[in-house]
Amino acid sequence: MTHPMLRLVTKESYELSVPTEVSGARSRVASNEQLSFSFEDDDRFDGRRIEIVSMDGLHGKRLCELILSKKPRVALDLRHVIRFDLPGTSREQVLSYFRAANTLYVRDPLPWHALQRKDFIVGNRVISQRLEHETVERKHSPVMLFVPKDEHAGFLAAYLNRVFSTRGGEPWEILTAH
Repeated sequence: MTHPMLRLVTKESYELSVPTEVSGARSRVASNEQLSFSFEDDDRFDGRRIEIVSMDGLHGKRLCELILSKKPRVALDLRHVIRFDLPGTSREQVLSYFRAANTLYVRDPLPWHALQRKDFIVGNRVISQRLEHETVERKHSPVMLFVPKDEHAGFLAAYLNRVFSTRGGEPWEILTAH
């Protein structure tokens, strides 16, 4: 998959085809055209992308910005209580952002009170079948995971790194948002 670093922007046409090969010849740019550079490399990652969102203390506006900017294919809520009535937003507004981003919202609460740090870091224990299915087995990316606290985000990142490492395959990236 190729991503051009340079594209020509004109006033006449917005549907320009992207050249497959850049020629070494110089050409003059008309006065009504300009060259623009794209340094965004968010779309260049071809592996799995997991975004872990810690909901403790998160502002509703930030949550909506995350949903619209990341456009997750799947949003997996691992909290016991669904609470999207955060300051700055409402449950209806968050669910409408999921619809606008074409995101599948799924609930799979984890027993956070019964889990210890070692359960996430070492061992072969499966924390959640649904979690592994949505993040490792399915080819959907990006996936957004909602956890109750910041410490849970760290535990879950360690767990997913361990699972992706043992299963091999394509590259992955795990990000956390607060």
